[in-house]
Amino acid sequence: MIYLWTALSLGLVSNFHCLGMCGPIALAIPVKSNTFSSRLGSILLYNLGRISTYALIGAIFGFFGKGLFLMGIQQQLSIVIGALIVASAILILANRKVDLFSKIIPSKFVVLKSKMQKYLRQKGYFNNFILGLLNGILPCGVVYFALMGALATGGVVSGILFMTLFGVGTLPVMVLLPWIKDYLTTGFRQKLQRTVPVMLLIFGSLLIVRGANLGIPYLSPKVEKTKTTTTDNEPQKEECTVKCCH
Repeated sequence: MIYLWTALSLGLVSNFHCLGMCGPIALAIPVKSNTFSSRLGSILLYNLGRISTYALIGAIFGFFGKGLFLMGIQQQLSIVIGALIVASAILILANRKVDLFSKIIPSKFVVLKSKMQKYLRQKGYFNNFILGLLNGILPCGVVYFALMGALATGGVVSGILFMTLFGVGTLPVMVLLPWIKDYLTTGFRQKLQRTVPVMLLIFGSLLIVRGANLGIPYLSPKVEKTKTTTTDNEPQKEECTVKCCH
């Protein structure tokens, strides 16, 4: 449960980081009329599409995480992922550029933003939802960190919940942006962006603790290997059992 709260918190602190990538698109969302209800409905559907994409990708990463859990290496994976996130957070805090994913992102995703232009020229609520779906695929470092967390959850449902809550955490600024953009000065945004590496540091540390097998309920569940005795002609099998919820 603590990791779901972490997902929500990560989304909240990444609000102002999202402005650089998604802000211009959010401001350019086409609306049928310039009324408050029309604009709000368009923005909500756009963000619903964006979060739906996050949830779908979270399911995929959670599925692979479940496979790793069944292989008995999820704890090691949790430690490795946590260490990578902590190292990235330290580099960001040290004012070093972190670009871990640029070499593995297909070029077609990098140009996806330009291909979304046709949807920005069409009005309609369904069109706004599709625009949000496509926006969820855009490269974003914080989203990638969140997906690493979804992988570490070790389950399809938990992966969906993790990414959904992360998306919900990004909603406040993304929804209110058209009405508060004049108050978001560059200095104010830069100050709030400094909270992102701090949250990543906490998030990575939690993943390391989770994989440390400390026997702390919900935080670091104890995983023990138990031997199952079979017939004389069959070898003994080892099974991993979790003694408390994670």
